[in-house]
Amino acid sequence: MKQYLSLLERIITEGPAESTTTWQNKATGIIANDEEEETIFRFYECTDDDIDGMLPCLTDEELKQYPVVACGIIGKWIHLRELDDISDIFDAYYDDCLEDYKYDHGSDPDAWDRDLAQEFILTKHIQEEKERIKQSEEIMPYLTEADCKKIRDVADNYLRYARRQRHKALTKKYPRDMVLQKTFADLYLQGGAHTCLQWFRYEYDMPIRAEWKLPHTTMKETLHGEMLTYHQLEEPTIAKEALEDFDEDILLSNDRPLMQEIESNLRKRSSEADRERYLLSLLAPFRDFANAFCPKSRILDAEREIRHIGDERARWTAELEKAADSSSKEYADAKEQLHACDEAEQLMRSGIDHYNNVANRLYWYAQHGLTRSCTEEEDPDMCLNLCYWLDIMQLFARELASLALSYGFDLKELQEKSGVYLLPKVMNVDYVDYSYITSFEQARRMLEEIHNRHAADALPDPTPAKRKSRQRPTDAKTTKPVPLHTMNYTHRGRDRNKRLQAAMVLLENEKMIQVSRPDDFFDLFSGEKRKCNVRWTGTAVTLTFMLKSLLESAFVEKQRGCSVSSLCTGQFGTQPNSHYSKMTDEDRNVISLIMSLLDPDRELPKRNDEEEEGDRGGR
Repeated sequence: MKQYLSLLERIITEGPAESTTTWQNKATGIIANDEEEETIFRFYECTDDDIDGMLPCLTDEELKQYPVVACGIIGKWIHLRELDDISDIFDAYYDDCLEDYKYDHGSDPDAWDRDLAQEFILTKHIQEEKERIKQSEEIMPYLTEADCKKIRDVADNYLRYARRQRHKALTKKYPRDMVLQKTFADLYLQGGAHTCLQWFRYEYDMPIRAEWKLPHTTMKETLHGEMLTYHQLEEPTIAKEALEDFDEDILLSNDRPLMQEIESNLRKRSSEADRERYLLSLLAPFRDFANAFCPKSRILDAEREIRHIGDERARWTAELEKAADSSSKEYADAKEQLHACDEAEQLMRSGIDHYNNVANRLYWYAQHGLTRSCTEEEDPDMCLNLCYWLDIMQLFARELASLALSYGFDLKELQEKSGVYLLPKVMNVDYVDYSYITSFEQARRMLEEIHNRHAADALPDPTPAKRKSRQRPTDAKTTKPVPLHTMNYTHRGRDRNKRLQAAMVLLENEKMIQVSRPDDFFDLFSGEKRKCNVRWTGTAVTLTFMLKSLLESAFVEKQRGCSVSSLCTGQFGTQPNSHYSKMTDEDRNVISLIMSLLDPDRELPKRNDEEEEGDRGGR
C-alpha cells in the first residue's frame, strides 16, 4: 500500500475520477461529493475497472446506498480548501446556511413577525452544525492522522466563529454604551460561569439552601433522561466554550475597555446617588456566584432571623409562665410555639453550617483546579474552569475598586449595601491598580476622606448651646490616643497568605506570639489602621529589631506614621528596646527566617512531607 502524508488530495471535488484509492482503513474506492450538493461527500467502494462513468449514471435512490462521510462545514472546507482562505470559506458557508433557513421559513404565516436571522443563529445553527460535524467523523478512518487533526481544527474554529456570530446577535439587545459590561455580567448571570457553578452543585450535592438537601438521595440522582444528559455532556461543553470564547483583553489589556465603558457611564450620572445606584447594579449579576464562595449576606440574614426567633421565644416563655394551668389551651399554644421556635432556630443554624461548608468545598475544588491536583472523584477540567471564573470575578472586583474609589466610593461599603461580596475581604492593596489609583498612600488618603465624610454625615445637627464660662484648667493629665498602624505587605501573589501563615506558625512555635485566628495576624500586614489581636510574648528587643527589619524591607511599604515605636506601643502595648547586644543568636535566626519567608523573591521552603515525597519520586 502506498504511504501518503495526506489523503485529502485524493478526494474528488470536481470532474471524473481517474483511479481508485486504497485509504487508511484499507478500503478501496473513491470519495466524491454529490453533483447537486457540493458539501456532501460519499464513499463509493469500487475498483478501477468499473469506475469509468460510474457517478453520472447513478440515480438519486442509488446514491443513497453509499454512506455520507462528510457534510456541513467539513464538506465545504474539503471542497474549497485549495481555492479560498479559511475566513472566506466560513463566511460563505454561514451565509449559505442563513439563506437556506430564510428560504425554508420565509413563507411561514408568522414569518413577518420574526427576525429569522436572529432566530437562525440563536436557536438553530450551532446545534445543527455540531450534528453535521459529528456525522463528518465518518471520514476520519479513511484519512491519515494529520488529515484528521486538520479536520478537527476546522470544526473547532468554525464553532468558535459561529459562537462569535451568536455573540454579535446577542449584543444587539444591549444598550450601545453597556455592551461590554452586559456581556461580561451575563457570563455570571446565565452564561458559562453560572453553568459551571450549577454543574458543581448537582455533581457534588451542594444545593443553595440546606433545607433543599434531600435526605436519602443526591441532587445528581434526581436527574434522569435529557436532564441527566444535559448535566453530563452539555453543561461541561457550555462552560468550556464560554471559557474559550471569553476575551480576557477587556480586563487585562493596557487600555482596559471594560473599565473605560464603566467610567464613561459614571461620568454621565451627575449626582452621587445615581452613581452609587449604577455601581451597585454592576455587582448584582454576580450575586449567586459570589455568594456561593462568600455567603456573608446569607449568614447575616440567618443570624438576624435567629435574633428574631430569640425575641419570639422570650415572648412565648412569658406566656407559658402566665398560664397557671398546664392543661389550658394557652399553655398548650405556648408550648407549641416554643417548640416551633426551637425547630426554626435549628434550621437557621444548620443553614449557616451549610453555607460555610459549600463555600469551603468550592474553594477546595477551585484550588485543585489551579494546582491540577484533583482526586479521582473530581473533574480536573471543571475544577480549572471554576478557578478561572473565580479569578476573573475577583480581578474585575479589584479594578472596579480602584475606579470606584477614584469617584469617591469604597467597594467594601458597596458590597455591604448590595449583599454581594466579590472580594470577601477588601484590603488596601486591592484598591491600587496603578491607573486610577497609583499608590497605597493615595488609596489610604481617599478611603479616610470617604470614612470621615460618612462620620460627619452621621453626626446630629448642631444646636445652639449656652456659652460656658471659662474655667481654669485642671491639673489632670490628658492622654493622647495611640495611633493604630499596621504594616502594608505589598506582595500580591497567590502565595501571599501561605507566606504569612508560615511566618505566623514560626513565631508561635518559638513562643513569641499568641494568636486566636490567622486573620488577626494577617491584619497586622494589611496596611489599615486597626487594632490586631496579636499578643507578643517574646522579648521587647526581638520585637523591636524584627519590626525594624520589616519596615526597612522592599516588600513592606513606607507609610507616614507607621514606625517601630507606633507599632510597639499601638499594637503590642510595649516600649521599643534598641539594646541589640541583648539579643540571642536564636532570636537573630528567627528574624532572618521571618524575612526569608516574607520575601517574595525567595522560594518558600518545602515541608518535610513534600521533600520526602520528592525523594520517593526520585528513587
